[in-house]
Amino acid sequence: TQGFNVVAHYLNATQSDLTAVVQVTMHIAPAGSVTQHAGVFFLNAVKQLYTQGIPANTTATVTASYTTTIPMQILYATGHTHRFTTSFTATEAGNQMYQTDSWDNSPTVAFSPAMTLPTGTNITWSCVIDNTTGSTITFGESAQTNEMCIFNGQYYPVPDGAMPTISVTK
Repeated sequence: TQGFNVVAHYLNATQSDLTAVVQVTMHIAPAGSVTQHAGVFFLNAVKQLYTQGIPANTTATVTASYTTTIPMQILYATGHTHRFTTSFTATEAGNQMYQTDSWDNSPTVAFSPAMTLPTGTNITWSCVIDNTTGSTITFGESAQTNEMCIFNGQYYPVPDGAMPTISVTK
């Protein structure tokens, strides 16, 4: 009843086939050594991109928010966007927690010590999208023709019996 998902994205900008390889090495932890479980958060701002998109030759900001339902210690975070996003920002309770202007090399920020977010903390993430094409841009898989605005990372502790993935689509 449990599992995991490994996702890798590749943009092949050439006419040649691309062979991608992903390798994962896992080790079983000794019995009793794990005292707290970590989980992941996946906050996806797609509503505006799905319902109306970003019109041709327009710059728009896509914004969404999530209020934490458990206390969280954020270990790391990153943004995921496509080529039309010129700026990605995430804040908690109005304080900046992540920012990048790079769509294809968004840094992963490690919080050391972990960032403490009490229950009820508002996380807001925004993408400034500059549609320089002659068509409306919508949410989709292609980094060349679509856009995404996703904030994700890892947190702990996952409460006993709770799902470790917080997946929010706004």
